[in-house]
Formats: sequence, structure tokens, C-alpha cells
Amino acid sequence: AATAVGSQICDAAARQATETMHSMASLRPQLSVTFVREGPLGMNLTSCRDGAGVMVLAIQPNSQAAEDHATVLQTGLVISEVAGQPMDGLSYQEVTKAIAGHPARPLTVKFWADAVNPDVTIYHQPRSDE
Repeated sequence: AATAVGSQICDAAARQATETMHSMASLRPQLSVTFVREGPLGMNLTSCRDGAGVMVLAIQPNSQAAEDHATVLQTGLVISEVAGQPMDGLSYQEVTKAIAGHPARPLTVKFWADAVNPDVTIYHQPRSDE
């Protein structure tokens, strides 16, 4: 009987911890970008250094990301949601699969506004008219 009570207490504590983490995560500021045109989004992605999460490595020139969302998107932003599904802690393969699994538009992708990775190297690609 004591083991069953202890198990119930552990389960309740785990549930409360999970709920607390989700409510705290919902308080973090996010940037929301909705892609409305069909085709590639125009973001090169990479795993975060710790392997948990995915961030924007580069914005492709002349893409939806560059043309429609240049004022919001930047390298180093960490993806928090794809089409309403949380992406925290997921691998590169899981996040890119979530994006590829939503070819229909509109597609909303959210990023943690307070989690820009400053260690991303930005490569300037000159436009053809430069």
C-alpha cells in the first residue's frame, strides 16, 4: 500500500512539474511568422549546439523568408513551434520533418524571441545587382 501511495505522489509531482514547465514556457516571448506562399520557406536550419532544438543558420536570398519576413527573421533564432506543435528539445530531423509535413499554406512558425544564438556565422551573399 505504501508503494502505491508513493507512486501516486511521484506521478502527481511529475504532472505538476510538467504543467509548471508548460506554463512558464508560454510566458516566454515568441516571434510568430506565417508563410502564405507555396514552396520552400527559405531558411537554412541547424541543430543548436547542445543538440536540443533547431535554429536558423541562414536566410536564403530571394526567398519567402527574405522577401516577406526580413524585418522579423534573423540568423540564430530558435524554433519554438511549427503549426501549433511545440518543438522544444526536438532534434533537427524531427523539426525539419514537422515543417516538411505541412506543405499546405499558411504555415505558422514561432521562434523564441529571447533565444538568439550569437555564435552563428553569417555569410553575405551579394545580390546579382550589387
